[in-house]
Amino acid sequence: MTYFIGLADGEILICDTNQYTLISSRSLKIPGGSVRTLSFVSRNNSFSVLCSGSDDGIVRIWKFSLAAELKQIGQFHCKSSVTQMNASRTSSGSISIVCGDFLGNVYFISFIESASC
Repeated sequence: MTYFIGLADGEILICDTNQYTLISSRSLKIPGGSVRTLSFVSRNNSFSVLCSGSDDGIVRIWKFSLAAELKQIGQFHCKSSVTQMNASRTSSGSISIVCGDFLGNVYFISFIESASC
């Protein structure tokens, strides 16, 4: 199982475990300050999608596979720090994201993966 942890210094910690044993861990430093919220989207073919929201108000969409590091494949700008987020894959295969920012705004985002992602 893989766990993703957002850290205050702008890193995403990726931990691979086998039941209760940590097998490996690695981190990815991302721009934008503290990672306030993460949402993992189920696997599609050979990769999964991770969405992150941070202090700079940007929702970043990442492609994740066990064989490679995170690769940013999209982003959306909110008016202030992203505080909450939930993402899921729709029946058509696109990514549906609902997020909120510090000012109380709520955003509904639809991300359609291109073949080049």
